[in-house]
This record gives sequence, C-alpha cells and structure tokens, in this order.
Amino acid sequence: MLARKHESIKIQTDLKKLSAFLLVFLLALASATYLYYTHWRSGQQAGGAMPYIPQSAALVYEVADFNKQWEHFQQTLIARELSQLPAFVAIQQAISLLKDLLAHPQSLEGVPLTLSVHGLGEEQLGYIFYFNTHDTATQTLLGAIMTKIKQDKAYSKAVRKYAGYKITALSKQGAAKHLSYIKHNQYIIASFSSLLIEDVVRELTSKRQASFLGLKKSANTQGSLYVNFGQLPQLLRTVVKHGQADRLSTSLATFAQASQLNVKLTHHHLLLSGLAKAQESSAQYLTNVWAGQTAGTMLLAPYLPQNTAVLQHVTFSDAERLLAAWQLYSAQSRAGTPEEAATDLLTATLYPLLQGEVGHCTLAASQRHKEGQLVFMKVTDPHAFTEALKGARLLTALAAQRPGLPASTYQLKTDYFQHWLLGQLFPAFEANYLTQVADYIVLANSQGALQTWYAQCQQGKTWANAPTKNAWLASTLDQAQFSLLVDLQKAWSPILRSLKPAWQQVFETYADALQRFLHGSLQLLHEQDTGCYMSILLKHKEEDQPQTGQAKQATTIHAEAPPKTRPISTFFQAEAPIIHSPWLVKSHQSKGYYVLLQDARHQLYLLDPDGKLLWKKTLEGPITTDVFEVDFYKNNKTQYLLATDSQLYLLDCYGRKVSRYPHPLSQPVRLQVVDYSHNKHYRFLMATAQGDIYLKDEQYQPLPAWNPRALGHDFVGTPFHIRVQGKDYFLALQTNGTLQALNRKGQSYPGFPVELKASVHNPLLVRKGKTAADTVLIVLTDTGQHICLNLAGQVQKTVQLNRPEGTARFMMCPNRASGDQYAMVRQESDKVVVMDEAMNLLFELPYQAQRLLLQYFDFRGGQPCYVLTNPDKQLTYLYDHTGKQLQATPWQSGHEVSLIFSQEKHQLEVYSCAATQCLKYLMPFNEATP
Repeated sequence: MLARKHESIKIQTDLKKLSAFLLVFLLALASATYLYYTHWRSGQQAGGAMPYIPQSAALVYEVADFNKQWEHFQQTLIARELSQLPAFVAIQQAISLLKDLLAHPQSLEGVPLTLSVHGLGEEQLGYIFYFNTHDTATQTLLGAIMTKIKQDKAYSKAVRKYAGYKITALSKQGAAKHLSYIKHNQYIIASFSSLLIEDVVRELTSKRQASFLGLKKSANTQGSLYVNFGQLPQLLRTVVKHGQADRLSTSLATFAQASQLNVKLTHHHLLLSGLAKAQESSAQYLTNVWAGQTAGTMLLAPYLPQNTAVLQHVTFSDAERLLAAWQLYSAQSRAGTPEEAATDLLTATLYPLLQGEVGHCTLAASQRHKEGQLVFMKVTDPHAFTEALKGARLLTALAAQRPGLPASTYQLKTDYFQHWLLGQLFPAFEANYLTQVADYIVLANSQGALQTWYAQCQQGKTWANAPTKNAWLASTLDQAQFSLLVDLQKAWSPILRSLKPAWQQVFETYADALQRFLHGSLQLLHEQDTGCYMSILLKHKEEDQPQTGQAKQATTIHAEAPPKTRPISTFFQAEAPIIHSPWLVKSHQSKGYYVLLQDARHQLYLLDPDGKLLWKKTLEGPITTDVFEVDFYKNNKTQYLLATDSQLYLLDCYGRKVSRYPHPLSQPVRLQVVDYSHNKHYRFLMATAQGDIYLKDEQYQPLPAWNPRALGHDFVGTPFHIRVQGKDYFLALQTNGTLQALNRKGQSYPGFPVELKASVHNPLLVRKGKTAADTVLIVLTDTGQHICLNLAGQVQKTVQLNRPEGTARFMMCPNRASGDQYAMVRQESDKVVVMDEAMNLLFELPYQAQRLLLQYFDFRGGQPCYVLTNPDKQLTYLYDHTGKQLQATPWQSGHEVSLIFSQEKHQLEVYSCAATQCLKYLMPFNEATP
C-alpha cells in the first residue's frame, strides 16, 4: 500500500514538473537569448531543428504555430474530456500564467515549437526544446519576456564546457530542477536533463544526424509527429508493467525504423497519417512484409461478434510470398531461423483456395469464457478446404455435438498449422476447432469461443449490425494490408491490468473521461512508388458535439435565404420501410416518369406520375441491380429488367412475368443491357464478384466465349459496351486496378489489359471521340490518382490529387443529368472538398458524418448542382457550384434522391424516400449559369 502511494505521489510530482516546463523554459530562453543577442547575424540562413535532434529521441513534435493549435485543441470534444486529467489541468494553468506574465498575450501567436521526447529510465521521461532565434514570432515573444525577466533577480546561471560546447545551467531560487541549454547556430536547445544536453553535444560533435528523421517533411498546420520505433520501448516502460513491456519491446523496435505522421484533430477524431521511412533491408521491419502485395477490403464485418475487443486483419494477393516474407522477418526479429514444414498440401491444395483475407479476433473476457480467440479465412470453396484437411487426417469430427455449436464443427490438429501462414501471422493462437460460415473457414481456440461467436451471429449481434462499428470502420482506410482495430471499451480490463499500479489508479479515477475514447486503429498500406503508408486513428464518442456540417454551413456562411422548397404531401406510403432510392422509369402507357419502389418486405410498387399505385408484387429478395427499360417483343411496349440475388426478372408494365422469366441465378450478379446497333436485339450482361462475365441473349441462352469470360477479380460497377468507329468494346474496370477492353468474341484488344497498379472503387468514365485514339477512358483511384487512357491502352496522363490525410476518400461523381461530365470529391475526416474536372477547388463544406452519398447534376450545361445525403441522419442537402445551400430546409431521405429538371416550369422535381414514405419536392430552379 505504501509503495502504491509512493508511486502515485511520484507521478503527481512528475506531472507538476511537466506542467511548469513551458513557463520556466520560456523565461530561461529569454535569458539565453539576451546572452547571444549580439551574435545574431541577419545573413545567416535559418535551418530546421531536425539535424540537432539526437538518436535517443522516441517522439518529435513539430508545429509552426503552437498557440493557434493549442487554442484549436481546447475547442474540441477530446480536449473537453481530457480537461479533467491533472496533467492537462496543469498545462492549462501554466499557459494561462504565462499569458498573464506577458504584457501582450498575443506575443504567443505564430511561435513555432519543436519538442523531442526521450525515455530516461524506468520511471522518467525527458524533453528537449528547440527554438529558432531567427523566427520573427519568436523574437516578438522574447522581447516581451525580456521586459519581465529584467525585473526578476531570482535567477542565477553556471557555465561549464563539454566537448567544446558551453553548457549553461539556469536555476531559480527554490526550484528543484535547473534548465540546461546550449546555443548552436541560430538555435537554442534546452532541457531539464543535463544528460540529454550532453547527448545533443555528443551527436553534434560526431556530426551524426539522427537517421530516423531522414523523412520527407510535409506542410501541415496542426503539426507533424516523428516516431522513432526503436526508442519507443523506453517510453513504454514508464507506464506499463515489466512483463507486458518486455513482450512489446521487440514488436515495437522491429515494427518500422521511423515514420513521419501528420497530425489532424477534429471534435471526435485524432488522426496520425504519413509514411514509414523506406528501409534498406526488406526483411528487417514489419512494414516491409507486405511489400508487393495487393491490398483488399475488410469483408468480415457480417461475421465478427460484437464482443470482439481486438481484431488483427490481413489482406494479401500471394499467400506463399507473404509467408516467406513473414518467416524471414520473424527469423531476424527473434534471432532465430524459419522452421521447415511439409508444404505439399499447402502449395497444392490449401493456398490456392485462399481469397486474400484473414482476421484474428480476441473476444472480451466474460465470467463464463476467458480470452476466446477466433481466426477467419476467406476461401473460394470451404467444402474443398475442409475435405483436404480431412484427407490429410488433420480434422476429427466431434464425438458428441455440444449444444450451441455449429452443425459441422471439427477438432483440429494444431501442430501442422503452427508452420502455416496462420500460425506464423498469429503465433499466440491455438487452432483447436474448425467450422465454416458462408465462404469463411472459422478456427477457434476453445469451444467457449466458438459458442459465443455462433450465438451472436445467430442473434445478428455482429459488427455489420452495430452503427458505432460501421461508423468506426467508415473512418478507417478502405483498404490496407494490415489493420489492428481495438474496441477500447471492451479492451479496457486488459489495458488496465497491463499498467503500473500508480497509472492504474489514474485510469480508474478518470475512467468516465477515458472510456469515452471508443476505438483505436493502426493500418499499413504499401503504395506504388511511395512506400508504406501508415494511419493511426483514435475515435472519441460523438454525442453532444456542437453544431457542425451542412446545417452550420447554411446558417453561418450564406446570409441570403435559399429559395423555398414546396413539398407535396406524401407522394406514396409503403407498407414497410423503403430500402432503395426510387427508380424513375418510362412507360408506353403515357408520358412522364413512373416510380418503382421496393420495401423491406421485398414488395415492388409501380406508381404513375401522380403517385397512384398501379400494382404491387412481392419478390423473393431485395433488388440488387439497376432497373432497365427494354422492348422485349419489339412492339413499342416497355418491360423492366432487374435482378435479386437469386432471380433475374423481366416484368411488363402490369407487373406480369414476361416470357420464361424469371431465371434462377446461382450467385448475385451485376447487370447491364447491351444493344449493339440500337435495334432492340438485346444482350444481357451479368458479372459476378469472382470476376466472371456472362453474356446471354433475350431467351437467356449463353453466347460463345462468354459462359463465362473469366477475368479473375471483382469489378468496379458493371462492365459495359461502347461502339467507336464501328468496333464494339466491352470495358471492365476491376477493383485491383486492371482495365479490360474486350471485343464481341471476348478477346482482349491490343494494349489490354492495362495494369494501373492501384486499387479502384470509382466508376470508369468514357469520353467518346470520333476515333479510338481520341476516345478517353478516365479512372480515379482510391488514393486520388487521376488517370486518362485511350482505347489503345496507352496512359496519356496521370495526376495525383492533393491528399492531405491518408483516410481521405476520393469519389468520382458522373453527371446524372446527361453527357459525360463529372465532378470529383475528397472526403476527409472533418470536411468534404468538391473539385471540377480540371481539379480546381469549387467549394468545401465542414462535414463529419462517416457515410455520405454525393450526386452531381448539370442540366444541359446550365447551373450545376450537388446533392449530399447523410443516410444515417436521413437528410439530403442541395448546393450550387459555390457551395451555397439551395434549400431552406434539408430534404428527408435515407438514400440517394431521384431528380428531374423541368425546363418548361423552371423547377426541380425531387423524389426521396425516408422510412415508409416516398416524398416529392418541387423547387424553383434557374438553369442559366449565374
């Protein structure tokens, strides 16, 4: 008890010391600057502080305007929660006292700060401060402080020589610590640890620059954080128990050599994103293990139980290459050698079945089950995978199936898997039991873990059905080779147990504030020619946030009142919540647009232009494709082609089945209608997630070479057909960045396929020319590369759009009204940026929702407008090309809206769906460009 109290008192004492550092340092800096003032030379060039930072630094924070960012930080919800902690209160008090001492508090404005953090031992941190005396803002601050310090005679100094440098120790009567500093070029370098100043001198004398800082700097207003992973264990030992610290030390030291991360802080996000330093040896650091692997998307959410505390998620394109790289890394980091294992079964059977996604989750401990662990493997054929293990006698059926376990549960021999990819990636996991769900093989370390997972999946308690988890996943990178995702609330107990007693007391005392930090993530993504991108995200609870986003934009930025929108009373009332945006279709029966809707009971409604119900038909599932208008019998009568996951439908305008339709589907498809010569001789194109394209005639008969045309990877949107100079092109853009151009026989045109070497989830746009050479194919990659190609497969231009943060999402928004125009959108953690085709900034909006839908309309080259929908809040906003909101109040909508411009009436007709209602709004709209 006394030891616990002693540690608590020591931490409180350290906090007090840290709280006073800024005030004491600035006063000392004024004194030091006075000594060296006469030595300033205006012609001396101001260099950065980075060359003077010793290798012992674990973290370096650099910001151009400390005061501005401190004020910004205090306004955030995160700061509001941290304001309860003693360390934060002490820093606030120190800065307030400093401002009171200054004759002009604005003297702090524009002052840059560089700070390095060092581990000095088991219980102590050290800091070094770097101030540029040639900086104008710093000069202003020093002048204000010098006026004060001249009146204070309590300071004394002592000077000693060390390795040719003069180290000055500045002390104040009654103070327990003194400040040591040196002057080097235009920098004053100071610390409360004389050992750290000596460390700086030794490296300056040896002229050895800290290698971990050899990173490309980038301008960032909120500052940059440099991380030296080799020194992080020293910091860790100050708060974490010896056992846990020892286990983490090797992992941290070999994770990466260093990284430079931009700091971005919003009301409920702290984002650190940047590049890891390029390594000389590909095997030395974990960040290089995934080099050359294609990243994938996390598809596990529908199967992850909600009590998952920690998830390690890995995607890859070559399992054997990943295993070899991991074994080499493990051998170096653990000073061992890779173990040999029989690989015949792996190479010949199991590895080819992997689909490039594995995940290891640790479940939150409960009274019934402790530390349950699961591993998920996505495979092409779970049955073949299981049968291969049975054939190798690695599986044993349970003698008596226990209640609460899946029907096909097997006991597994674990020794073999220790040498396999899963055993190498997750060495602490014991694979004792095996089952399957959908196209995943599920491994568990205990029957309790398997029972917990199975029960939650049966009850729908998965990440896919948890709004907070969906919002969190939407905040992270869409694709990454490695992701570590932590539910901080569910991991609270093991985190608490890992801390030293005094820090446990601090965390327990302020648990209410600290537990409002919900999630944390660390992700790695190798990018072509740029190296390993790293993203670290801390997410705070979002409730009680001040007004931001579109509502604030409309009320504070634009003074003039937007035109009023006139709603018609509910256009249609469905029997259950509407699950899709309305489809506007034509009919041969009359002019105007008809409306197709589907509700949660899978009922399909057709409404006439006045909202009158014409018919209702129940399908076996939700519609998963677009709805296409065709004239099947070539008699000028309209039918509707659409598909669910299991049926392809062709319905007439009375809701009746046409010909021999529907036809069964063995799997979900993307759908497109092809009419080569516009003579109503249709081809129905269907594409699967496995990369297969089927082409069938109107009678659903397969065409040669298209049954299927296997391309091996999922598509971005549906492949489609164009005709240029009498030649037919089937264009298909795949999510792995492969662009295909096929002829009518399914053969690749010369120059194709084109490997863009980047992940893509935006649609392929085509700007048709008179010839194949001047027809332009436009691609926007996930990382913001804007690529233009022609139909010869030649890349004509590649431009990288500005990407200020790694989690920024880039969206290509085709003109929904007509033509081949488009706009581009960059969604960041706190705003949406809209650009035109020439990449010029049109406007930006503060916006912190995790999901958004953006539509772009440009009617006959007139006034463009942008429709932004927040599906979580069921609200839709309309903006012009300057970012001015055009409605007095937002429209209710949980999906994209359908929008028509009436040239005769000069108004917009807007159809939206919210809950069970389909609404119609009318709004005056001037098509002339303002």
